Amino acid sequence: MKQTMIGGEIVALIEKKKGICISIIVPAHRFSPEKRSDKERLDKSIQRAIKHLLDNYPPEQVIPLIEAMDELYQQVDFTHTEAGIGLFVSPDIHQLVYFIYPVKEKMMIGESFDIRDLLYQDYYSRVYFVLMLSEQGAKLFQARLNKLEEVHDSHFPLTNEDEYEYQRPIYGSAGGKTTFIKAIERDKSQLEEIRYTQFLKKVVEGLDNNLTLDTPMIVTGTKKDLGYYSKVTHHTDHVFGLLPGNFSHLSLNELGALTWPIMKSFLDDWKQQQVIALQETHGKAHVLTTLQDIWKAVQEGRGARLLVEKDLSIPAYLSNDNGYQLHLHPPKGRHRILPDVINSLMETVLAKHGEVIMLENGFLENFQRMLLVTRY
Repeated sequence: MKQTMIGGEIVALIEKKKGICISIIVPAHRFSPEKRSDKERLDKSIQRAIKHLLDNYPPEQVIPLIEAMDELYQQVDFTHTEAGIGLFVSPDIHQLVYFIYPVKEKMMIGESFDIRDLLYQDYYSRVYFVLMLSEQGAKLFQARLNKLEEVHDSHFPLTNEDEYEYQRPIYGSAGGKTTFIKAIERDKSQLEEIRYTQFLKKVVEGLDNNLTLDTPMIVTGTKKDLGYYSKVTHHTDHVFGLLPGNFSHLSLNELGALTWPIMKSFLDDWKQQQVIALQETHGKAHVLTTLQDIWKAVQEGRGARLLVEKDLSIPAYLSNDNGYQLHLHPPKGRHRILPDVINSLMETVLAKHGEVIMLENGFLENFQRMLLVTRY
């Protein structure tokens, strides 16, 4: 089974970290024959991590971590990997993650985990629904990334039962001849429209019990299905994409391959809108763009939303006597090194109940590749 980590689990990863934290991330391949190299690549990364551990830490601390990495390695399904594999290990955390997006190979051992790729994927892991309409019925799927799971509750799946059939003619006899007593007064196409509209109203009622305030949804069906649905629904604000066609014959994996690009485009557009809105407020209050200002605000708990390019990594220094003043060059006196201050910033923002949004490289070139929206 494919595994991903979502928001709450990433925060738990940060909060539960203690002792030695190991992050191993390697690219993977979806198709053969490239897949053959994935196992060897991960094995080499693990061996590098083991060597570093043995060279720098006491054996009694290292052995349990090595055993945990081996256990996770044995769990990897190399025949069904996506774009990347991640192992996250500490005394209390043993987590295997599959990445649906391309990742760069990295191995980090220190006081915290490398959470960049986790956060990038988490943004795209937002739950959405797929409503499949047809004349035979309606199905609802809950989805995350390209993985769909059909909803089975008291409302879905819903079968379209024909309640408006033609009435059977009743015949009588008059003067020795058969006469038509009762005939159908409604045109068949009108009956079908009435029947299908009433069915769709039941679908809408079922959605009332599944959609939360801001749950996005894709609706799929023939143009006729989509047209009728648009006339009866009050969930217009939830629908961000339409997928015309009859796809009832597809497997869940095949359907997910069609719906996921629509969802991703929706999420990408939202990111772009956030950047455009912040460009308009650049220079005003509540938006910081310099690293030292961002660091101080985050330590003070003022960080509401941190936007940062996904591959930005900067070393920095922190004086032992002032944790609020960040240095880009070694300061005088006793200090400690932050190998990647961006990773530290992201951890702190999340720990203080803020939001972190990872952007594609180049998105924030006008903002020194990162910015912080403050609470006050």
